[in-house]
Amino acid sequence: MTVTAEQLIEGQLKLPTLPVIVAKINALVDDPEVGTRQIGQAINEDAPLSAQVLRIANSAFYGLRAKVLSTEHAAAILGVRQLRNIAIQASVIKDFKTLGKSAALDLDAHWKRSILTSQLCAEMSRRCRARLGLAPEEFHVVGLLLNIGKIVLLEGFGQRYADILQKGADEGLGQCEAEQRALGFDHAKVGALVATKWGLFASVADAIERHHLPSEQLAGAPVANLVAHVSRIANAVCAGDLAQAREVCSPETLKELGLREADVEHIIELGCESLPSILV
Repeated sequence: MTVTAEQLIEGQLKLPTLPVIVAKINALVDDPEVGTRQIGQAINEDAPLSAQVLRIANSAFYGLRAKVLSTEHAAAILGVRQLRNIAIQASVIKDFKTLGKSAALDLDAHWKRSILTSQLCAEMSRRCRARLGLAPEEFHVVGLLLNIGKIVLLEGFGQRYADILQKGADEGLGQCEAEQRALGFDHAKVGALVATKWGLFASVADAIERHHLPSEQLAGAPVANLVAHVSRIANAVCAGDLAQAREVCSPETLKELGLREADVEHIIELGCESLPSILV
């Protein structure tokens, strides 16, 4: 019998469940009868989460003119879907805060890059003229969870995973290749399974699974195509390599996604502006 990647992963790892508070907020946001007050109250049920949501909402990243003092106020100012994204961000990061430091994976840098990617994915989707089928708020979630597979692997395997990454780096391998050699699967596949388990759209799981593929293998899959290229731009911005960021999207990619070079330049500028103000 052939062992599938899913069976292989599930035999070695415990995939995380969707945080209860996130599931509750998702249900409330999707209910047209529910207002900002009820959503704010739901977040307040988790005091540490509520404090972190307010901290993020009041950061320079969101550029509010006046400080918000309650989650209800934040919902009214930012909108319920934006507040949901902040709550998802705070909740997911909080759930993995117990992980120890690893020389092979800088967790603060990981989350800063993930948050930046989430914002840039949402903004690029607004500028994309191709038919995508996902709202900008959903692209925000894709960007945030794009590399959650790395966190799940670190939580599940601990030092063994750190050693896999270090050995791969010593041998000049990419992370996915190092993971595949040692485990038989990579963090992109793990992340896709998490997205599926959490009930996210199939195109979200597909984008997570395929975000390391070369550009020519992303043609015809606009969500995965956009996310993969924005991820590469965000990585280059985080590395301070703006020349590389400008070379990420080929003319063929821009044409397929209905983007212009000016759109890419806008995303790069937004990334440079936003990165210093991201809180984790």
